[in-house]
Amino acid sequence: MNTVNTPLSNMYQTYVWHKDMVFYSSEAAFQAAKTVDQAQRRTIANTFDPYATKTLGKRVELVDGWNDLRIDVMREVLLSKFKDVVLWDYLQSTGEVHLIEDNTWHDHFWGVCKGTGKNHLGKLLMEVRDIAPEPVRLPQRTQYWRKDQVKADLATCFIGVGSSRSSTNAYRKAFGDLANKGEYSSTDRVFVSAEGNRAGRLPIPSEELYKAIDAHAVFLSDNTVNRSTQFNVGEREVAMLLTEAGYQQLPYPHFTLWQK
Repeated sequence: MNTVNTPLSNMYQTYVWHKDMVFYSSEAAFQAAKTVDQAQRRTIANTFDPYATKTLGKRVELVDGWNDLRIDVMREVLLSKFKDVVLWDYLQSTGEVHLIEDNTWHDHFWGVCKGTGKNHLGKLLMEVRDIAPEPVRLPQRTQYWRKDQVKADLATCFIGVGSSRSSTNAYRKAFGDLANKGEYSSTDRVFVSAEGNRAGRLPIPSEELYKAIDAHAVFLSDNTVNRSTQFNVGEREVAMLLTEAGYQQLPYPHFTLWQK
């Protein structure tokens, strides 16, 4: 199976977390990993077009020994990419099919061109197909599922409590032992959810939230547009609490990222 022009391609646009930044494609994450220059990495992270990030990657100052590191880096990036539950399902749907990056641009390292090549990208995709764990799968309760599933795909854990009818409660159940886990670290990315304006709504578990704040965890919440609706009073409370704790927000189309 040729992976070019499919969701398996590095040019496919999806959120990818790598080395403390969110990227709009696995191509962007890989290109940014070529350098330790934070300004250059941020420029790539802010670039939506994956083809443009490839061009930017050709201009960065390479880390020492890049050629020896690139396969391991690509594996890391792909494992992050396939935390997206939709893409994980797509990759698993290929079963035992042999995957080939069959290209026309003479890339004989990552793929195959005119019948020859090492096909390292295809091999890594098959490896990731075998080892990538199934992502947290949120119930599709409302039209807001996609934005919340994106946050779940990027998160390492969850904070939130809600009444029995709420999406927050359903998401807590989906995260299992990774919900309200009590101990956090600076490497955690916390999907925080707060119940909306309904009768019997439960308040934010502020004690739990402060544990993650004290650990300097990163947070994922609704973006400004979604939390500005009349219903989403809980999301506004989360934003106020994180702002008061000294967090800065980075807006994305589907969510807000909070970092110190």
